[in-house]
Amino acid sequence: MGLVKHQVATLGFPFDSDELELAGIEGLVTALHRFDPSKGSRFSTYAYHWIRKLVFASISKRYVYSDSDIRLVIEVRKLAAKSSGRDLTKAEVVRKLGWTRAQASRILQISDDMRSGTAPLSESLVSNDSGEFSLVPEAEWVIATLKGVLGDDFRDFWLRTGGDSLEELGAARGISKQAMAKRLAKARAKVESSPDAVSLLKLLRSF
Repeated sequence: MGLVKHQVATLGFPFDSDELELAGIEGLVTALHRFDPSKGSRFSTYAYHWIRKLVFASISKRYVYSDSDIRLVIEVRKLAAKSSGRDLTKAEVVRKLGWTRAQASRILQISDDMRSGTAPLSESLVSNDSGEFSLVPEAEWVIATLKGVLGDDFRDFWLRTGGDSLEELGAARGISKQAMAKRLAKARAKVESSPDAVSLLKLLRSF
């Protein structure tokens, strides 16, 4: 749990810390299930990869910005944390990170918009009466249905849909890229032969 809290804190996103911690815990549980001590790596090192991956995914899905922009925002916020948390000037960012003035100005503005709550949110989020945000019902249905169809293969299928490489997924499972490709091909075949195949594939392509 210390790894989870540390990762959430170092990413510099104070909003929805509970949501981010839950994502981190999911990463920790994934690491617990997949860790193979015989490979010689430390559990904390392996767990850090999954915690960071799922916490970042939780942040990324919230906004319309690209993953690369969000990574740059995180870089700025880490720099600010090293400067006692004070707001950084454009000149400081240019000097310390080697960015152009235009890039520093744009990323600082995105970071400020995220902090103030004025940053544009992903269309997969909708506001409810309490002012909180959650996945739209279609997304919740897709996730629940895929879990039912795929069982233990859900996470690999979902991460692959989100852009993870076969190499990354295979390494996490301790299998080759080719073996992972075969595994995911079987998973997709299960989805395509399920009673909800048409709706599932249509909605997956829309996310």
